[in-house]
Amino acid sequence: MSVITGEARWAFVNHTNNKFPKNDGGTYAIDIINLTPDQVKQLKSEGLKPNNKGDDRGDFYTFKRNEKNNKGELNKKPEVTDSSGQPYLGNVGNGSFVDVRYNVYEWNNKFGKGLSADLCKVRVRELVPYEGDGGDEEFEEIEGGFVVSSSPTDSSDSPFDEDDAPEQVAG
Repeated sequence: MSVITGEARWAFVNHTNNKFPKNDGGTYAIDIINLTPDQVKQLKSEGLKPNNKGDDRGDFYTFKRNEKNNKGELNKKPEVTDSSGQPYLGNVGNGSFVDVRYNVYEWNNKFGKGLSADLCKVRVRELVPYEGDGGDEEFEEIEGGFVVSSSPTDSSDSPFDEDDAPEQVAG
């Protein structure tokens, strides 16, 4: 196994990225950016090639593990720890400084063949909290707006007559 230390981007290490499901499961993954020339030399000597999407990451390397193998069985989740080795279950934000332990493996499928880096373990040296896209911020209350009742709705409060209810169709 090898280890690389660097800045994390797009870290899906405690939950999977399900954007492109593989074998009916997601993918654990992390991109490492801002590597030194010696680190790039190490990765290239192992047969790994850098990625570059033309964005602020520049050249980067992706380490990943599918949630499920080709037989549909669960793979072991990558271990994620804090700097002291204690399990860490939270999100890892962009800019966090991490160590990534990985294995290089060979693959060959209908799309071609090559080498990839299997994500085995992540140690978070310095955490930058994940802030998301702002979608988790609360709205202010709107006075006089719609409010869900705190008690279950009584069927007698229904604006529909029993005759208006749709018939149940046996399936």
